[in-house]
Amino acid sequence: MNLHPFKRAAAVVLAASLACACMTTHTERHGKKTKVDFKVVEPAVAFSLLRDNVNLLIIDLRPLQAYVGPDGHLNGAVNIPLADLPDRLSDLRRLRNRTFLVYCDGSDCGPRAMELLRSHGFEFPVLMDGGLSRWKKEGFGVVYGPNRHDGPNLP
Repeated sequence: MNLHPFKRAAAVVLAASLACACMTTHTERHGKKTKVDFKVVEPAVAFSLLRDNVNLLIIDLRPLQAYVGPDGHLNGAVNIPLADLPDRLSDLRRLRNRTFLVYCDGSDCGPRAMELLRSHGFEFPVLMDGGLSRWKKEGFGVVYGPNRHDGPNLP
């Protein structure tokens, strides 16, 4: 693999950040224990990933009203509400082997989305722990207003 030195450095930083900040999550569904492994990062690590990888896709799983509402959203985030995610998986299929960041409001929607994504072959989605509420609580900024992307050609 012949990468530009800056891209190689960014890839190393991304891999190291994910390796250091990951944890395995187990979920329980329908009365039986099901193991679903996915990456979870603290907001500070998410900030570093976004700072060092300006083209990293960010998916905001909250409903549209929350995305454009007074709490704002992460700069550059694409709004795909959890309720719409199953129907949007075909739009995302080219990301199956790429890293992208997922967040919601800190509820259980993040783990539910990760379970869905992982069960459909997405290898490297990363969930931001605590969602937007923790992001803001830790002092990171947001943007406001409509920046929704409904089309099939995601960035």
